[in-house]
Amino acid sequence: MKLYSNLDPSTFPDSIRLYTNNCRLYDTGVTSRFRTFLVEGDQPLYLKIGGRGSLSQEKQMLSFLRGTKVCASVVSFAQDSGFDYLLTSALPGENGASSLHLHSPKHLAALVGESLHRLHSLPTGGCPCKGPGQSLVEQAKGRLPGLDAHTAKRLEILGQLVVDDSVVHGDFHLSDLVLNNWRLSGFTGLSHSGLGDRHYDISRALNDLSRQLGSDQYQDVMLDAYGREFIDPARLEYFNLLLQHGF
Repeated sequence: MKLYSNLDPSTFPDSIRLYTNNCRLYDTGVTSRFRTFLVEGDQPLYLKIGGRGSLSQEKQMLSFLRGTKVCASVVSFAQDSGFDYLLTSALPGENGASSLHLHSPKHLAALVGESLHRLHSLPTGGCPCKGPGQSLVEQAKGRLPGLDAHTAKRLEILGQLVVDDSVVHGDFHLSDLVLNNWRLSGFTGLSHSGLGDRHYDISRALNDLSRQLGSDQYQDVMLDAYGREFIDPARLEYFNLLLQHGF
């Protein structure tokens, strides 16, 4: 990380400046939608900045999940004319894509499965947002005519089985899983989280695990750790097919 010198904290909304004044801000990287900074003060915090409206869902879900010990807590949230500012506590540990964890692939695969199962087992009552599931099925329907007839028919049939029955991450990558001494510290990157189909997360996790490790050989370890009895092969096939065709 590098000290970010081209940022003027004096332009932040008052409720954010309350926590960032006289602090060092370190740039942790850029995604296509957000910029995230480590705020080094009396206690470490993370400041995520995105276009106006882009962080509202994440803020809602972090608040909903408060007390579940699967994510950071919201310290402050603010908006101005152009941006959202989300300030959260810092989760201890390193993300799942760090060299520390990738060098123990079997252990990592098991923890990915266990951690996702823990997230998907949370109570869904009162969940304020929608994650990928039925909404993705509706989006996919419009693109089926562009696929070969066999794939389109298979997706049409399998899509009827999708059920929004779990709190899902909604955009899972290994870098969104923070582990501390090989225990779940929490999930980050919850801007697409909400009530959805858990098999969407499982499909994305299997794909990113194989990509990061350069091998598919640890997929069974992850699925066994998640619990095969909680996985519907047909629903998983649906989201695997969507992933294979760029959805």
